[in-house]
Amino acid sequence: MSYQVFARKWRPQKFEEIIGQAHVARTLMNAIQSNRLAHAYLFSGARGVGKTTMARLLAKAVNCEKGPTIHPCGVCSLCVEVSAGTAADVLEIDGASNRGIDNIRELRDQVKYAPLKGKNKVYIIDEVHMLTTEAFNALLKTLEEPPPHTIFIMATTELHKIPATILSRCQQFHFKKISRLEMISRLRLIGTEEKITVSDKALLLIAKAANGSLRDALSLFDQVVSYGGENISDEDVISLLGLVDSRAFQGLAEGLSRQDIPSVLRQLRGLMESGHDIKYFGQEWVGHLRNLIMMKIMDNPGDFLDLPEDEVDDLARQAALFTLDQLQRLFRIFTQMEEDIRFSSLPLMILEVAFVQASDQRPLEPLPDLVERLDRLAEKFSDESRPIKSSSLVPPPAMHAPASDPVPVKELPVENGTGMDGIPWDKWTARIREKKPSLESYLKQSLWYSCEGGEIKIGYPAESPFLAFMQKEESLKLMRDISMDFLRREARVTVVPLSASERSNVPDRAIAAKKHGGEAMVHKIQEALDGKIIEVKE
Repeated sequence: MSYQVFARKWRPQKFEEIIGQAHVARTLMNAIQSNRLAHAYLFSGARGVGKTTMARLLAKAVNCEKGPTIHPCGVCSLCVEVSAGTAADVLEIDGASNRGIDNIRELRDQVKYAPLKGKNKVYIIDEVHMLTTEAFNALLKTLEEPPPHTIFIMATTELHKIPATILSRCQQFHFKKISRLEMISRLRLIGTEEKITVSDKALLLIAKAANGSLRDALSLFDQVVSYGGENISDEDVISLLGLVDSRAFQGLAEGLSRQDIPSVLRQLRGLMESGHDIKYFGQEWVGHLRNLIMMKIMDNPGDFLDLPEDEVDDLARQAALFTLDQLQRLFRIFTQMEEDIRFSSLPLMILEVAFVQASDQRPLEPLPDLVERLDRLAEKFSDESRPIKSSSLVPPPAMHAPASDPVPVKELPVENGTGMDGIPWDKWTARIREKKPSLESYLKQSLWYSCEGGEIKIGYPAESPFLAFMQKEESLKLMRDISMDFLRREARVTVVPLSASERSNVPDRAIAAKKHGGEAMVHKIQEALDGKIIEVKE
């Protein structure tokens, strides 16, 4: 069969042709020029990023008839044999199928012999992480002190599986994933040379699907060419590779911004009926939201997103439809959806409900604006927010008098001022809250209070769990000390227990007015902020 797939036909034959790995190529070229080549190299990185290609180029550079040279001629017998994989002095070993100690012992025995034809013997061990522990141990001494004119080049996609003893004997190079723009440039060049008409958008779709692997991109390109011939449309790439068109994401984003739930669900249903995998779609949609967030926060998003200019412009228009907070909330919703889909037997329903939830994302007001509005409301309703105090006088019983002793209750008019003789109740309780917050919260459980002639009385139900705490000398002393700050003289504070029969004589209007005022303020705040009451706690 004479046909060669693009991945083989367009394999780089010079250091300068390798894209995305300039740091590795430059180091090796400098080492060749200065005669500083190491005896062992370890290339790590994702699949299809040029590890084996770089190893073959290094083998060709040190064995070329004009070498060692950074520009192997490619036409001498040694260069041709290395490119074809038939060179006697360049051995490529698959670590997955030659992983045992016997295989490494055989290699160790062969290393002793001098090169047959070239200037150096080069051993390329691919997927070296597949070797057994015993095989690695057998390789150690040879790696540390190999015979002259011998170079080991090992490649792996899983660097963490390589023993530290092996790592310490090698020069390590990490191969990066190929960027989308570099991949598009390479595919465009191949398309031009092969006389294939293809748009940049189609190439972008292929580059996205390849996920940083140039070999995968070339294989996908080969597949698309077989399907569409010399004129490839965007639809050909989308339908053949099962990808999601960016225009679909744009339609969904616009529907969410309008809160048009029926439109969003119809678009979603159409995508699923066309055969898209739900899990793959969820991942791509989350990635699209991430790009929109980057458009909001990055100064030069085009450089960061690794996308063509027209794609960046489309993202900019979509990002303008949302606030950054909305996009962050959408991202949280759909990352949770993506996780739920993995373990669900009804993934489509989870996807639909997530979009319904996402459609109801109103912009949040900035916190400083809310605080300012609350301050204005507090000033406006300050009079209503203050509890209406009763000045009903209760003759102070003995502090530990039995609850059965009658406590006469005398009703006096409800004051609308300070409520206390010279002591503003709100400021008094606020000062108590600063000193001891729990005491202030217990004060709120009282039935009534009064102050006359510098004497403060506070009434509690006889069965109240707070009564004993409030009658403690520690609590009374704190209230007396704070009262002195207001009255400038010593004040007496008493806590009065009331039985059920006695509480019936307490003026209802003081307690009812207090509750009604609080509810009125809550309702006004609710209307002003367009909020809703979620829970009421006594």
